[in-house]
Amino acid sequence: MRATATRIAVLAPFFFSGCNSESAAPSVEPSAQAAGRAAAAPPPTERAKAVPAGRTVYDFFANRVAAHQYRDGALEIDCGTPGFHKYTLGGMRTGWSAPRMDDGKKVSFVLGVGASLQVPLDGDAGGPGLKDVRLRATLRPIPARQRVSVFVNEQPLGNVDLVPGWQTIDLPIGAQMRKGENALRFYFRGAGESPAGRSAAAFERIVIAPGSATPGWRSSYYLQIPENTALRVGPGFQVRAASGAGTARPVAGDLGDLQGEAARLDFLSNTAEVLEARLEAPEPAAPPAERGKARHVLIWMIDTLRPDHVGCYNPKTRVKTPSLDAFAKKGVLFRNATVQGNWSLTSHASLLSGVYPSVHRGYSERTRIRDEIDMAAEIFGRSGFTSATFLSNGYVSEGWGFGQGWGHYRNFIRESRPSDAKALWTETLAWLKKRRPADERLFLYLGTIDPHVIYNPPADYLAMYDADPYAGIVKPNMTGLLLGKIKAGKTVLKDRDKRRLEALYDGEITYNDFWFGRMQQDLEALGMLKDTVIVVVSDHGDEFYEHGSVGHGHSVFEELVATPLLMAGPGLAAGREVGPDVETIDVLPTLLELAGVPAPAAVQGESLLALVDDPASQPPRPAFSTHGGTLRGMKLGRYKLISSGPEQTRLYDLREDPREQRDIALEQPIAARHARDVFGIHVAHEERWRKARWGVASNLRPAFATDVGF
Repeated sequence: MRATATRIAVLAPFFFSGCNSESAAPSVEPSAQAAGRAAAAPPPTERAKAVPAGRTVYDFFANRVAAHQYRDGALEIDCGTPGFHKYTLGGMRTGWSAPRMDDGKKVSFVLGVGASLQVPLDGDAGGPGLKDVRLRATLRPIPARQRVSVFVNEQPLGNVDLVPGWQTIDLPIGAQMRKGENALRFYFRGAGESPAGRSAAAFERIVIAPGSATPGWRSSYYLQIPENTALRVGPGFQVRAASGAGTARPVAGDLGDLQGEAARLDFLSNTAEVLEARLEAPEPAAPPAERGKARHVLIWMIDTLRPDHVGCYNPKTRVKTPSLDAFAKKGVLFRNATVQGNWSLTSHASLLSGVYPSVHRGYSERTRIRDEIDMAAEIFGRSGFTSATFLSNGYVSEGWGFGQGWGHYRNFIRESRPSDAKALWTETLAWLKKRRPADERLFLYLGTIDPHVIYNPPADYLAMYDADPYAGIVKPNMTGLLLGKIKAGKTVLKDRDKRRLEALYDGEITYNDFWFGRMQQDLEALGMLKDTVIVVVSDHGDEFYEHGSVGHGHSVFEELVATPLLMAGPGLAAGREVGPDVETIDVLPTLLELAGVPAPAAVQGESLLALVDDPASQPPRPAFSTHGGTLRGMKLGRYKLISSGPEQTRLYDLREDPREQRDIALEQPIAARHARDVFGIHVAHEERWRKARWGVASNLRPAFATDVGF
């Protein structure tokens, strides 16, 4: 028998102090009176869970923070637990404090005078309809004389005067609710001092209740069902599922047409049970081969390179990239990689440290990467590597904190020297010829910048993409200034000018590709190639009017934050393609594992080698990007969520809409709720996140709940 005494019941009751009045008028009930009416709940039943053995790819109990809990048809939200973050975008501009204790209760405080949250109403609660839905909130006002105004989907419900102490307000909200996602907003008369700072109130619990009860317990999970998986559930539960905008239906082990789709899985029980359920997939076809260890590590950064302008990523592209295409066949291609920033400083800081921007804080040109951030050159250097960089990006310089740990550092832009790939590799090669690679280990970071403005490829490379006569305003040496004028609305390009602009960019890509091929030839001549793991990656892309602008540093759409990511060398099999989403913070720990170097505990990314060995049947992994810390993007399989706060959150289906033109959040409420759940859990804990210990927010490991106290 599996012991359940140390587990928290996923379907466990919450002890609510709300009343069951059916009155249409708002009411306030002191908690002492409400507690007398709270139904006593049975303890979790200890029972053996006979789930067939297999390879687990998703453990529902480990992911219990993602569960939405219902009792007798009512959605019960405990504001003082990590599960609350699902409804508040992780606290991102929604006005809520982190969960904490207050007056012996677990609560979240309203910071200032207002706070909002987003809650799902799925229509499967069993009540008579939306018109009878009620809101019950248990709270304590901070100022002695307090009033709260409540809004549902920005429609006012009226004002409620609050009494001192804990109380439950009860309001009819059915007229303002809709099936799918619903916005709740609380606005208070004033704020006072609290343990969380200036605050209007402390919230313990929020309940969205149907007009009539459906007896029993329900735990609902929103997720994208992996392909080729089966659901295994212990006894005591019925399971139903819904997808799209549909109604829930019973399901068994075979999830059939739900595989590959966003779905809601409901686990139903007549009593409070510990949920034992998991998604299983077949074992990998063969165990991974024993890895060789890379002697040398080389990163070839191609600044501003978009993957859809690379042949191995987009067979339809006109851009010629024979060296990159051949390299992809020699190693591993990551089909869906995301950079953590949309411009050089932010993205390079994450790539070279393995931590999120919220940790290194490199958001703007006014920031500097702190000395306490452990950078790649320092980590490799402590393990006996000689670390050297030759780069052509002005922001990746000592003034912004990127000089840490290098044994040899050259920045061609800062030194006002020729900065194309030819110049960079020529000097790198001369330096290598003076070394003894057979007697030392090298970590090399080569920061090429050809596709970045200014776009000025050699004439023969430009002619590959635009050989026609041109006398317009697009001048190669002035393209940097030109993009600035376009973004400021001071210059408008005609179609012919746009063709020229993109032809210049494409020419730079092919030029860089040639020197990437030459670099490999020269390494082979030096006898280094067979001992060197090489990574190709970018730091961001450039927009060419996909969303009405040009250049980069202004959005988190895919044209700016998707990156090519290729790896080949010792320890990596040839011809592999990895489909799940990955982040560039994962590059450093991957290289460290390939080189046999332990990753420091502060690294937030996780080695991708396990994913390379077994990429199939995994739930989608989130990949995050940011613009200045205020605009956030999250790619999650086929879906992309972009948010700058509760009123500016959009969802795109990249499979149907790869250019991110149509917000589907309202028409796909299950996919929207799934994305919000993952986003909120991650954002709330991002500064502490360690993938190696916690997994990812869409597929948590048991240590997450332990560490966050859930």
